[in-house]
Amino acid sequence: MGVIKSAVARAANWVATATDIWASGRAEYARRFYSGESLGGTSFGNVSYENVVEWGYTRNAWSYRCINLIASATAALPWVVLKRDGEVIEDSPLLRLFGQADADTGALPVIERHLTYNILGGESYLMVASPDSGTNEGRPNMLWPLPTNAVQVVPDPNMWGLIANFKIGGKTITTKNMAQFQWAVNPLDPYTGISPAEAAFLDLRVNTLIAGWYLGTLQNAGRQSGQALTKAENVTPKVREAVEEFVQRYLAGATNAGKIVVPPAGYEIKPISMTPLDMGLAAIESVSRVRIFTAYGVPPEVVGDHEHATYSNYEQASQGLYHDTILPIARRFAAKINTWLAPRFGPDVRLTVNKAEIDALQEDAKALAERLKGMVDSGIKLRNEARVELGLEPVGPEGDVLTMPANMVPVSQVTGEGSTTPQVGE
Repeated sequence: MGVIKSAVARAANWVATATDIWASGRAEYARRFYSGESLGGTSFGNVSYENVVEWGYTRNAWSYRCINLIASATAALPWVVLKRDGEVIEDSPLLRLFGQADADTGALPVIERHLTYNILGGESYLMVASPDSGTNEGRPNMLWPLPTNAVQVVPDPNMWGLIANFKIGGKTITTKNMAQFQWAVNPLDPYTGISPAEAAFLDLRVNTLIAGWYLGTLQNAGRQSGQALTKAENVTPKVREAVEEFVQRYLAGATNAGKIVVPPAGYEIKPISMTPLDMGLAAIESVSRVRIFTAYGVPPEVVGDHEHATYSNYEQASQGLYHDTILPIARRFAAKINTWLAPRFGPDVRLTVNKAEIDALQEDAKALAERLKGMVDSGIKLRNEARVELGLEPVGPEGDVLTMPANMVPVSQVTGEGSTTPQVGE
């Protein structure tokens, strides 16, 4: 017993020490990351949730389109609630929690809003409310999606990486009534996720700033900026300060790009800046755009960029989007719901997607049907096995009989009883 107690004590001390080290490291990581010092000390902007929303949603059309496409397409999937035996539960109260589907897009509003928060912030939250009494006591009847900046995570002091509860405006919410959904694992902080918008933040800023530079050039008559030079022979600190202020106010930045400036007495303007073509802004914008699409997992042609098309046609690109991005997101979301929320509606209830009803994958379904037909005709699969894979009901006992073409006979009947197939060289 003494050995066991000693081992437990050492383990407890180790956990406490590791937690302290992690906590101090997490604080330093958060300070550097959110102040924009993550790239070897090079500041590239404050990566706060508010700034990610600004640069990745309200100011960049490509990113906005990607986020809306992913969120709405996932929310519009044919979501169903099943029992353990695969029977669909019609008008399930679990499915009703996600709201009334949009009449035009079929998207469930709670899922769409939740995923928008999740893609932007890296983690988002769902909070439920349940009746305190009555026949439905304890069964959730309302569901709210909450963004990253609305919730504070309270770590479990006894176990590294686990969440004890949450706080909203000082009010404590238990993990029973709220769940965190992380987009991707953050290797430096188990309590937060990393979003594609955060990963592409540098490219989002580059892409948006280039658009701003073009706008400034167009608004300012498309002329080159320059440098303000004073004609004074003796440049005093006061004169230098005045020149620097003049440059910052009238010549520096995208808003002053190409602006015509009339210098005051004693100054002259010497053109020194490059044109957008000289700077290669078009090529830089093009590369940053591709990197944004890569971060979101969206084929360029699906959102209207045919210059960087990666598939031969739109249909293949759409199928790639569903296979590589939409369905994996749906599986992660359903897995979380099925462990956190679904058990309150019954022990065998689970949320899933009926892939057979996804329009973009119908060509895949046709190819699957052809492949299964060939396997049934060759005697490799039963008819009922193939029907189940296609999402169809079995046809009865006759579908459990293995069949094969009548012209297929054993080799022994052709070469003679007990004979073997001739080998090469015989």
